[in-house]
Amino acid sequence: MKRAIVTLIAIALGALAAVFVVRPRLPPIPAFINSQAKTPVADPARLVISKIGVNAAIEPVGLDKNGNMGVPTNIYNAGWYALGPKPGQIGQAVIDGHLNTPELQPNIFWNLKKLQPGDIVTILDTSGQQYNFIVQKVVSENTVDFPIQKIFGPASRPQLNLITCDGVWSNQKGTYSQRVVVYTDLGR
Repeated sequence: MKRAIVTLIAIALGALAAVFVVRPRLPPIPAFINSQAKTPVADPARLVISKIGVNAAIEPVGLDKNGNMGVPTNIYNAGWYALGPKPGQIGQAVIDGHLNTPELQPNIFWNLKKLQPGDIVTILDTSGQQYNFIVQKVVSENTVDFPIQKIFGPASRPQLNLITCDGVWSNQKGTYSQRVVVYTDLGR
């Protein structure tokens, strides 16, 4: 019995040692990420998209009761997902806005899907810093298989994704069937 316990302890210690010895090394963080991370970025304050006539205040949002990205409380504002990166930081910052008002009148992101690659999206932060993002692509995503990681996941450079409703309204679900997503990269 004593011999069996000693054998089990030896096996356990060997397995534990193997975990520490075989542990893979993570690749180093690229230098450009380290240098940019030291530059503080203030909270976003204003969203300007001249091509489609947007000039809106930005308010922070989190998650709603269903675990989805919240929307701005003032329907004429844009909502920045404050649980993620700030626009200008490494990663994918996300800003949403309403397509239309409760009276079905056009709202700040009514013309969002008219943006094209190369168009400029400007963020002004609370310190007065301006960040110009360049549109890379504009797509309509189905809400059934919505690509959360593609929009909110990690990134190695500063990106900004804009989201609004699109598609067909469902009275049963209380939402539209699709979302327009504008993917942008910080201009150099």
